[in-house]
Amino acid sequence: MPAALLGQTKLTGKVVAATEPNGLPGVNIAIKGTNSGTISDIDGNFSLEVESGATLIFSFVCFQT
Repeated sequence: MPAALLGQTKLTGKVVAATEPNGLPGVNIAIKGTNSGTISDIDGNFSLEVESGATLIFSFVCFQT
């Protein structure tokens, strides 16, 4: 296993909003302070390898980051 992956955990989730409880597609999910991230799928689901204590930043058109 590469050293960069040691201490990382697979984080999964679903991005929803009060106006769209079924999930938001195309939300950018970034790990703060890195160039790593992902985008939510058509149902708002995402999966990302993160280190313990990582901060995620969610951004989407017309929504506050």
